Amino acid sequence: MDTISEVFNKYFNQSKPFGSHGKNKEFPDAFVLASLEKYACKNSLERIVVFSADKDMSLYESDKIVIEDIGKFLDNLVKNRIPSLNQAKQTNDINALFANVKSQNPVLKNELEKDIIEFLSDTSIYSQRFGYVDIDDVSNLNISLDITAKDIEIISISEDEIEAICFPEIDGCVSVKHFSEEESVWDSEDKAYLYETYVTTQLEISSYVKVTLKFYRNEFITDTMHNIQIEDIDYSSLKDSIDHDYY
Repeated sequence: MDTISEVFNKYFNQSKPFGSHGKNKEFPDAFVLASLEKYACKNSLERIVVFSADKDMSLYESDKIVIEDIGKFLDNLVKNRIPSLNQAKQTNDINALFANVKSQNPVLKNELEKDIIEFLSDTSIYSQRFGYVDIDDVSNLNISLDITAKDIEIISISEDEIEAICFPEIDGCVSVKHFSEEESVWDSEDKAYLYETYVTTQLEISSYVKVTLKFYRNEFITDTMHNIQIEDIDYSSLKDSIDHDYY
């Protein structure tokens, strides 16, 4: 079918870009689109992009012609280029995150220490270590925390925040009061202990935790010490060291 016949068929069929009332003024647009479509087919082009804000043209159906709104196209172009355009700020924010972790940020360090001490104060985490006996008490818990930036990993970067993982090292000791089967007396007839003995064992702690951090890229917050939030703490390595470091 030639271009002229194709255009008039669209006109009489009220196809776009003509619309329901024919719209004689759309003939120039129709000829342009039909010619471009023919050119694309003749030259084996995958597609031709036409920029127009005309509503009827935007509804034009074709496998070869793509109608783009120039305003939206430019907005998307700028949006897709944000990482490169914003590279300087991104670099500064990453450096700020590393600097905060490296400097042993007191706000971050205090919050981490509080969470880790709470975890280590739970008597249930020592049950496997002592053969699943009763744990009576945990005391004299002291730890030192080294938050190093050398192993920090950036997980993701968005316009609002940077997510990263760091691995604070933990050294310390804790006293665990637990039941001792060896020092208790068992009555085989009554199948009960005549008396139960609890002993206190001091454990040395040397391990690490995996901490997920969020650094908020808020240009209005000048105090970067408060820009970092603890998102999650993975205690699995610390728990494994307690379970498997047998005395």
